[in-house]
Amino acid sequence: MWLWFPGGHLELKESFVDSVIREIKEETELDIFNLELCGVKQWFNEKKGRNVCFLYKTNNYTGELNSTDEGKNFG
Repeated sequence: MWLWFPGGHLELKESFVDSVIREIKEETELDIFNLELCGVKQWFNEKKGRNVCFLYKTNNYTGELNSTDEGKNFG
């Protein structure tokens, strides 16, 4: 079984935090706030170049965790 964290890409002129909030809402239907940066991961892809991933965490949210078209969610 594969596990994936919610994630995605930045939209034009979107901040990192706004992107995380939007992606979490799209993929889980949760509204999150008070995010804390907890890590940065980078890797190199021969075809696409450098990739950088910013990792955030929070215990602050409203709503109920739901599955979406993006996949099944569980807590």
